[in-house]
Amino acid sequence: LTDDNASEWSSEDTFSQKIIDEPEVDKNWIESIEEVQKSPLDVEYLILREQGFSKFPEEVLLCENLKELDISMNLIESLPVEINMLKKLESLTIAYSPLRSLPPEIGDLNNLKYLNLMDNELKTVPETIGRLTRLTFLNLSLNPIEDIPESISNLRELERLGLHGKNGELSPNFTKEEQKLLEELLPNCKITFE
Repeated sequence: LTDDNASEWSSEDTFSQKIIDEPEVDKNWIESIEEVQKSPLDVEYLILREQGFSKFPEEVLLCENLKELDISMNLIESLPVEINMLKKLESLTIAYSPLRSLPPEIGDLNNLKYLNLMDNELKTVPETIGRLTRLTFLNLSLNPIEDIPESISNLRELERLGLHGKNGELSPNFTKEEQKLLEELLPNCKITFE
């Protein structure tokens, strides 16, 4: 789930070929809210896929030492503004969900390196995304994204940016001119439009 996994891809790979990583076996993954409730301060690696959550579980916000969170394949439509309480978070995956919005507070996650938001319902990304200066991997593929803020140019560490549409096709929301602008804003980043 870390940016190390993202760098394993060859130039022929697309984001759709490696969508959600398997948890690394050498980490102590917690896989239930009940385990979180027992001792939230001990939780560093949390995977809550396919749990049927319709909203972001508040218990997760108590995990002050959380480094990696995967809450994919749930019914979550928005993240709470309190997401910024997860100061140590390095990896966040919320894929295959109906996520419609990100709070501006997402930009307060200063340690975030890996952000996978693939296959949601996101139309916009907050301007504050540009404050995630440690981010090396950002996947927004299979979202109806209409605009990327110029603040994305602040992401100097970004190595991979996924923006492709359905079935590996070019995202219909980006013109060739907009693609070129993004490539100019992020000259050291491999951007996948299709």
